Amino acid sequence: MVEVYIKEGEEVFVESVRISKRTNNAANKTGLKSMDSGTLLFLPDHTFDHNFSADLPLELSGQQLYKIAYAIRKILDELAQRSKSKYANFYTKIKICELIVLVIEAKEGAAEHVNQWSRKDIAIFEMIAKLISQNLSKNISIAGLAEKAGMNRTKLQAGFKDVMGQTINSYAGELKMQKAKTLLINKPGYSLKQIAAVVGYSCGNHFSAAFKKKFSFSPSYLKKTVSLVFSVLVWDLMLI
Repeated sequence: MVEVYIKEGEEVFVESVRISKRTNNAANKTGLKSMDSGTLLFLPDHTFDHNFSADLPLELSGQQLYKIAYAIRKILDELAQRSKSKYANFYTKIKICELIVLVIEAKEGAAEHVNQWSRKDIAIFEMIAKLISQNLSKNISIAGLAEKAGMNRTKLQAGFKDVMGQTINSYAGELKMQKAKTLLINKPGYSLKQIAAVVGYSCGNHFSAAFKKKFSFSPSYLKKTVSLVFSVLVWDLMLI
C-alpha cells in the first residue's frame, strides 16, 4: 500500500508531505483519513509501476513545498467535497495520483528552484509571506512590502512569485478567502461585515463578489447553511 501523509500548519499552509510504502492487510484499499496530526491518504500498490515504488520514501517540506502548497490544499478540499459521491472511490484514486505527481515534480525541480535565489533572499520572501498572513485586514501595498523587504518592487515581486508560486496579490487573496471561509464556518455569530473587515474588505459587495468567484457560492449562502446545520444539531441535542 502506498501512503501519502500530509501535515498542515496554520491557515492553509502545508508543512510537509511524505509518500511511503507499507505492507499490511489493507494493501488493496483506497481512502482518506483525517487525524489530529495531519491527513493520511492511501492507495493499493498496483496503482503504480515498480519504478515509482522503488523511489520511495519521498518527502517534501519547507521551501520545496511552496509552489504546490495551495494545489495540495485544493485537492484535499475536493476530496472532502466528493467523499459521499457514488464515484468517491474512483475520484479519490485520481486525485491522490494527481497529488503524488505534484510532489514528484516539485522534488525533481527543487534543486534548480532553490539555486535561483540566495538563502538571504528566500528568508526575506518567507518573512513577507508571514507578514501578509498576519496582516490580512491591513492590505499592505507592494511598495510597503518592498520597503519592509529592503529590496525594490521588481525583485520582490519576481522573487516572491518564483519562490511562493503565486504573485503577492494572488497569495494575499487566497489567504483572505480561506480565512473568511474558516470564520464563516467556525464563527457563526460573526456578521458578513465583520468577516469582510477581518480580511481587509471595507465594501461588503466587493467581498461577496471575491468570495463567490473563489468558491462558486456566496458567503451569505455558506453562512445560512452553517446556521441551519447548527440549528439542527441543537435541536437533536435537545431531544436526547
